Amino acid sequence: LRRGPYGRCVYRCDNDVVDHQVVAIEFDGGATAALTVCGFTEENTRTLKLMGTHGEIRGHLEKGEIEVRRFTGAPRGPGAPGVGAAAGSVAAAGGAAGGDPWEVLRVPTQGRHAGGDEGLMAAFVRRVRARKAGEAPGEALTSLEESVESHLMAFAAEESRLSGRAVANGQAS
Repeated sequence: LRRGPYGRCVYRCDNDVVDHQVVAIEFDGGATAALTVCGFTEENTRTLKLMGTHGEIRGHLEKGEIEVRRFTGAPRGPGAPGVGAAAGSVAAAGGAAGGDPWEVLRVPTQGRHAGGDEGLMAAFVRRVRARKAGEAPGEALTSLEESVESHLMAFAAEESRLSGRAVANGQAS
């Protein structure tokens, strides 16, 4: 420990990995997003909150829950439009019972990133096998353009963190 890298004091070394960060993003069309990363929390997990004009969605990776709240009297439940339809294994729990405005959807939590890594790889392998068999591979979970754009946003966030300046379209301002 005295001579190797594992005995170094975390506060007196050259490690500049981000331990806390807030990123504000504005998309074309005016939609905004905020990403908060914090390594100093008791709960080591990912949470998500999406707010829209018709409702909001909250997600908690470790609990395997997605909570949906509609601001309108729209239909609820796994068969309702936009709720659980694409997520085959999603099961509804809670919901309107007792006047609770949140519908809680349970999602699998096993595997890396709650099974997301395995799901991405399984979808990729299915597409490769279909193409090899001369069949149409079907839609990808995300397009190449979306994947590249998400990586460019991450690179811009890191550039902003290191430079202390806002970054617009990949260019520091």
